[in-house]
Amino acid sequence: LEACPVPSLVYEYHFWLPQYRDLGLTSLAKIIYDDISGYRHHGFDGIIEDGSQRSFFPVGLAFHTYAAALYDSSIPFDNIVEDVLSHAYGDDWREVLDFYRELGEAVDFNYMFGNRWASGGKSLYYNPSIVPELERVKEITAKYAPMIEAHKNMPYRVQTVSYRILRRYLEYCVGIADALILKASGKDAEARESLAAFMREFGKYELEMEVCYDQNLAF
Repeated sequence: LEACPVPSLVYEYHFWLPQYRDLGLTSLAKIIYDDISGYRHHGFDGIIEDGSQRSFFPVGLAFHTYAAALYDSSIPFDNIVEDVLSHAYGDDWREVLDFYRELGEAVDFNYMFGNRWASGGKSLYYNPSIVPELERVKEITAKYAPMIEAHKNMPYRVQTVSYRILRRYLEYCVGIADALILKASGKDAEARESLAAFMREFGKYELEMEVCYDQNLAF
């Protein structure tokens, strides 16, 4: 920067594959927040992201965090989370945040990046000991489904749309978890078949969520 004092940007990939490896949403958003603060501390002026332009499934927490932190990195991360979720989900946004946090605990972000692999398998996702965690996804989605269903018609359109997409997200998380359970168990062929079948079935929803959801990149 001293040799060439011009605006300097980092080219990043948060919105390529990483966004689909965080079912709980908050882990990636916090990484983006911390990265922006860190890069700015080291003299960079911002980040240009590579990836999908449809990065709002089930809600645009990561993308909004990206924008908000670039604009003002002094805004506390928790304030950004509250801003996004309270507008998307209304007065009961904290219960939705609880859902995302429980989901993130069941499908560990580090595992999704292949950082919890066990020896003896054929992939970075082989780890039979993690299966009980992944099996909790069905319990979590069933627990929150009645609350989400009860909010499918809201006073504001953005909230109605957000809850209806969240209903689809419940199905999405179960389908992903089913394939991951097979993968963690070392049943690689069965995992591929499970994911392919789910992809074909879930694809029927892409048109209704097209501005938010990128089926090809997700799978």
